[in-house]
Amino acid sequence: MVTREVAKPTVVSGCQLKPGIVAGVYIYGIHHNHRCYPDPETFDPDRFGPEDGNASDKDHGQRRTRMPFSWIPFIAGSRQCMGMNFSLIEQHVFLSMLLRKFEWTLPADSPFWKHTATGSFEISYPRDLNIVFTPRY
Repeated sequence: MVTREVAKPTVVSGCQLKPGIVAGVYIYGIHHNHRCYPDPETFDPDRFGPEDGNASDKDHGQRRTRMPFSWIPFIAGSRQCMGMNFSLIEQHVFLSMLLRKFEWTLPADSPFWKHTATGSFEISYPRDLNIVFTPRY
């Protein structure tokens, strides 16, 4: 249970909270909210998979998107999982190592080349992108 002591008069969803009251988040209620999960009592690990946000038979072709605070372990905001920030740091280090040690190019016959008026290029679509890594040293 996540609890905090109310420091100043606060209104939450139309409910007046007075200073000194200990307020908590009802985690079970959040995880079983019918507005977030159509059938919250059914075990459905796919609701957290990479397909979330895409149309499926279950939702009759409607686009599903998970609300950022609908599952506490994946919560958004300042109390987000510290592993996510660690992962972002690891990704920056790994990318900088790849940039330092390899020259990245697209194959000459790549369909992803899109020339601009200035003669530079941009990648028009990253799906199935083949990149040639040439060691710098």
